Amino acid sequence: MGAVRRLRSITRQLRPQIIHVHFLGRGAWLAALARLRPLVITEMGGGDITGTAWHPSSIRERILTPFALRRSDLVLYWSRNLAAIVAPLRQPGTEAQVVVGGIDVEVFRRSPKAKELRHSLGFGATDFVIFSPRLFRPLSNIETIIRALPRVRDTIPRARLLILKYGAGDYPEYEATMERLVDHLGVRPFVSFLPSIPNPEMPAYYSVADCTVSIPHTDGTPMTVMESAACETPTIILDLPDYDPAIFVHRRTVIRVHGRDPASLADA
Repeated sequence: MGAVRRLRSITRQLRPQIIHVHFLGRGAWLAALARLRPLVITEMGGGDITGTAWHPSSIRERILTPFALRRSDLVLYWSRNLAAIVAPLRQPGTEAQVVVGGIDVEVFRRSPKAKELRHSLGFGATDFVIFSPRLFRPLSNIETIIRALPRVRDTIPRARLLILKYGAGDYPEYEATMERLVDHLGVRPFVSFLPSIPNPEMPAYYSVADCTVSIPHTDGTPMTVMESAACETPTIILDLPDYDPAIFVHRRTVIRVHGRDPASLADA
């Protein structure tokens, strides 16, 4: 209860007009336990609420998540499927709306720096560049992307893979395993790893790529996919029930693939 008391003390000092919590996790639980009002909760997905159901992993979540929703004054969802999952957990009559996260299209658009950046990254004008911009962790299925590369190169010999290592430090063993996999498959000359990139520079990297790959096995409304689309770069995603079908439309806004299979991904 110490965290609840500290939160109450802070809000008494700041006197905020609204308490807005992102995700149905510890922050939402503490705000509800502290009886902070008015309370707005935005559920983005990518956690325990994914796919078509709610999957609480502990007794604490099973109790506190519905409690937080019942204490809220407004619930916002990043997709319609999240709304359908969460609706039974909240208080009847509580205001709720679907408000999909968005991006700044004045920032994310085709970059004039792409040609220069492509050259500085060591890519030729005819290289086919595949970009993986998601967090470097098991959830993002980086292994599947790497394993797909040899099959892609059978069809497109000039295919190159560009992988962002954002957050790799949180999973050093996974990073080492992926480095070994690159060597084991004999694709080291065709794989480039990048450290974290400042967000304003990302449009240039999307613009360098011929396609973006975003295949985490659970997700909400992925900003990377929207960013890539705004930069006019096609994106391949998994066919997850997490995704709003009105936004992520197969062969119109994205290419959706079934399963985390390197061969299927390579074919896409």
